[in-house]
Amino acid sequence: VYSDRIFVADQTEAFHFVKYDRKMRRIAIFADNTHPGHMTAATVLDYATVAGGDKFGNLFVSRLSNLSQSEEESAAYVPYGVMLGGAPSKLVDSVFFHVGGLLTSLTKTALFPGGQEVIVYSTLMGAIGVFVPFATTEEAELYGHFENHMRQHAPPLSGMDHARYRSYYYPVKGATDGDLI
Repeated sequence: VYSDRIFVADQTEAFHFVKYDRKMRRIAIFADNTHPGHMTAATVLDYATVAGGDKFGNLFVSRLSNLSQSEEESAAYVPYGVMLGGAPSKLVDSVFFHVGGLLTSLTKTALFPGGQEVIVYSTLMGAIGVFVPFATTEEAELYGHFENHMRQHAPPLSGMDHARYRSYYYPVKGATDGDLI
């Protein structure tokens, strides 16, 4: 729960954004994911953004678009299932990344007092990792180019391309692999 929204994650459809309608005395779903997600961990990042992990080892960040936020009030009164594909608004996925292990915990925290907030995750096999947001697009581009150069200069030992491994279920989107850097 965050403010007046309720975020729901399930084992087949990933996230649903719901709102309680006091007048009708019911919970109305106004947004959901476009992809299936067998959720094992989730955390709320802000009023319109959630991060989740599925049983296949993927970490993703889904966000409600600004247009959908403005239509939220009117969409909350549309009965769920009337529209083809479920809820009237869909979440936009801004990050997809294959971690490699079943995610058991996700949390948004600052690593030290007054520091930048990051997403800390843990896996079933005991790995602990951190997702750090880039401050500028130039910084993101720099690390992206550096990652590409490291892929060329350090070929994988197993023979599987590193980009294919990180894109095992969904193509990598909006993330730079710190394991190569």
